[in-house]
Amino acid sequence: MTRRKLRVALVDAPEALQVFTTSALATGMVLVPELQEIDHRDLVVELCAPAGAPAPAKLASALRRHVPGCELLSVWDDADPGSAARPAAGSQAAAATLTDIVLAPVDDGAPAAARRAVDSGVPTAAWCCSGHDSGDPDLHPGWLLAVPVPSARAEVPAVALSYRRGYTMRFSTGDAAAVRRVAQHVPAGARVGGTRALVG
Repeated sequence: MTRRKLRVALVDAPEALQVFTTSALATGMVLVPELQEIDHRDLVVELCAPAGAPAPAKLASALRRHVPGCELLSVWDDADPGSAARPAAGSQAAAATLTDIVLAPVDDGAPAAARRAVDSGVPTAAWCCSGHDSGDPDLHPGWLLAVPVPSARAEVPAVALSYRRGYTMRFSTGDAAAVRRVAQHVPAGARVGGTRALVG
């Protein structure tokens, strides 16, 4: 089944995603966020539009009219949503996705991406300029992906964290789905791969 997907850029703020999705209701569409990416002062969100969504030009016009401050970056049709979630065996994406995953509780010492992922319920990637951003002072600048996962202790939410060094190695919705699948088989506090714990 084909799904229409879109990426939008917003000025980042704690409630930016909620404000955007609420404002987008005025277009007559419920846009479902699948991944948010915090990049310096910007929030880039990948969303899925409902069946029967308008053509890209009309979609862009509707968003400009009803959602101030939103920049539509791209619109495309995803013919096979499942294929994006399964990187080819041996590919660079598969190697980066299915290793270096750690389950961590989300408490006061958790990275901002982890807290944002739990608060919104949406997988969240964040550019970490320093180890302080990721919770590990020894990590080089890179992307941190936080994926909300079921927690053994309901009062302490948990995330699966994955890290990629380098600005160009961005995460995707397929990566988030793969991290979630792997995390289902990782005990709390354990990690897959050789990465440091990423959290204190």
